Amino acid sequence: MKSYTCLFIVILFISSCTEDKKQITFSSSVDGAYGWVNGTNTIVSVSSHSGNSCSKIDSLNPYSFGFVYSIKDISKNKLTKADFSAWVKVENIKNEISLVASIWSDKKNSQLQWVGINVSEQIKTINKWTLVKGEIIFPKDLPDDAVIKFYVWSPKGDVAFIDDLEISFY
Repeated sequence: MKSYTCLFIVILFISSCTEDKKQITFSSSVDGAYGWVNGTNTIVSVSSHSGNSCSKIDSLNPYSFGFVYSIKDISKNKLTKADFSAWVKVENIKNEISLVASIWSDKKNSQLQWVGINVSEQIKTINKWTLVKGEIIFPKDLPDDAVIKFYVWSPKGDVAFIDDLEISFY
């Protein structure tokens, strides 16, 4: 009887691990990782959320540190969506800063999908790190060259600090 109980526990554990394999997550604390790219000179050594650095956006550097990756290289399985998040600290609540995920095709020379989450909808306190989240649903017929881009954007030059970016694919 004990051996059946142990076997059942092992099978239950293995099946729960298999469920997690449906999700593929990339995360970075801005201190560097594969697939992550630095926005033009945005990495600064100030009070980050974690690690030693964070990305600062402003009027000179409106695009943060971010993620650029070919969708076909993420998984052999067809992906349908991505959840994305970043820790953001702003100096002004009334801003036009967006947490962005987009899908681009070089062959079509066009943006296939764009989602911009206004961070001021989720941040209620200035100078405090806040987790901002969003979701992008993928178009059904993605071309082979589809690339996902994920970053924080300040079109009007509002100042913000960004750290601990994460994107999960399903």
